[in-house]
Amino acid sequence: MSAPHLTDEQLTAALLSNAGDDVRAHLAACAGCARELAAMTDGLDGYRQAIQRATEAPDASWQEQREQIRRRAATAAPTHRRRPGIWIAGAGLAAAASIALWLAVLRPAPLPAADPDEVLLVSVQQSLRRGVPAALEPAQFLVADIGATNADEARP
Repeated sequence: MSAPHLTDEQLTAALLSNAGDDVRAHLAACAGCARELAAMTDGLDGYRQAIQRATEAPDASWQEQREQIRRRAATAAPTHRRRPGIWIAGAGLAAAASIALWLAVLRPAPLPAADPDEVLLVSVQQSLRRGVPAALEPAQFLVADIGATNADEARP
């Protein structure tokens, strides 16, 4: 039975020269894994060469592109003028509107001051509605408890 082939991770490690001794020994013994590693290496070399060819354009072509851009920029009409005053005025107007909105809508209105006579009348009305004044409410519970005890003793 033959040894299993290398995983993609092991082949990538071998491609990056980070493979262990066991991976290098397998590559020396297995022709299939060695061919796969060679194909990966050739593919990366092809990409590397294509990138180098693309970046090695002659200076004349870069000069020509630069001149074309300059000609277009010189002949193109400006599409708008810069008006910083308008932007500043707009920002100021937006800030003023925000402050006005906060002052008018978002800030709660102050509550009117309570009239002391009105407060006294409300207190008197509440006391009259209660059967017992607020100061004697604890005594009311005591009287009710004593009355209940006396009623229980009176029953035979």
